[in-house]
Amino acid sequence: DTAGGTINEGLACNDGLACNEGETCQLGTCTGGAATDCSGTGDQCNADSTCDPAGLEGNCDTTGATINEGLTCDDGLFCTLTDTCTAGVCGGVGDPCGGQLCDESGNVCVDCFVDTDCDDADACTSDTCSANICANTPIADITVNLKVDALSSAVTRTVTFVITTCGGAADTRNLPVTFDALGQATVVLPALTGQVEWLAVREGHTRRQLAPVAFVTCQAKVNFTGAAQLRSGDFQDAPVAQDNLVDITDFSILARAFNETIDPALSTGADATGDGIQATADFTAIQFNFLTIGDALDQCPAGVSGLNDPTAILDVRVVAPAALRQPRAAIAVDQLGFAGAQHADLNSDGIVDARDIRLFARRHGLELRPEFDRKLRSLMSKRTTQRKR
Repeated sequence: DTAGGTINEGLACNDGLACNEGETCQLGTCTGGAATDCSGTGDQCNADSTCDPAGLEGNCDTTGATINEGLTCDDGLFCTLTDTCTAGVCGGVGDPCGGQLCDESGNVCVDCFVDTDCDDADACTSDTCSANICANTPIADITVNLKVDALSSAVTRTVTFVITTCGGAADTRNLPVTFDALGQATVVLPALTGQVEWLAVREGHTRRQLAPVAFVTCQAKVNFTGAAQLRSGDFQDAPVAQDNLVDITDFSILARAFNETIDPALSTGADATGDGIQATADFTAIQFNFLTIGDALDQCPAGVSGLNDPTAILDVRVVAPAALRQPRAAIAVDQLGFAGAQHADLNSDGIVDARDIRLFARRHGLELRPEFDRKLRSLMSKRTTQRKR
């Protein structure tokens, strides 16, 4: 019954109590240490836990009471928004990148990680991802066959192509086009998307012609030939711009410079035929197309036209004929706005009209087409009636 000598003096022991720690042997007795410290075990959504005597000694395994329920917290992630405490857990919802992809590793918003992230649902673009940036490169082409009705000489001239995607910006291209002596040419318009819907074309001496575009495996063909060929007679000469009409202004430009030579490659002047002289054949082009209106730039629904051509100050987009700018059969000389305009007023009454056209033809020995002559006589009769009133 005599107690043995003490052993393990000062070494760790277990006194059987769950919520203290650091017990040691002291004079043969396991002496308890400090209470288990559970401070710092909580977070922004939970209070510190406490020691559970029924648990394992030294484990703060009892979750503390939830705090800040429903209030803002920070879950430490870049790719979440509106972090809140819910049932003791901080979590976020929402997308901080507004349609881009979120890169948690770099804490940035990016366009893409792989090529498939760049798919724009357009079969006529090549979709690639490089350095987290998308590129949707257009790969469609339009082959355009052209015919200018009055052009009778091989010549290279600038042609304006307006490529419209309804609801998007129009793509305007001014390209040099080489025509043969029959007024024919073929042009390929590359680097287009499959969303293109309309193509409008005109040369510097023609009204505009419009046609729809339909792609087959990213290739389309549009013919401005036959009944759809470009119609001549819409002239321009500084400061008078093309107005998509063939009317008395165009006759005045020709009359001012009749029988004068000009560089046939120019888009200005009245050389509809491309032979380098503004003469009889160009007057004939006006006869065929006098008082006619060219097409609109597109036939997009109202409010979603693709027009984006700041140079087309006289252009229109509405297809309804009543809404188009109308050709004029008479104009005051001082309204023409170019030097030498008085040369078109052959009867010197201050107005260029059908009477001046007839006098012009008589002076230069030009033959009037029967249809054109009847049109002029009708216009003269109307002006006479208006004057009497």
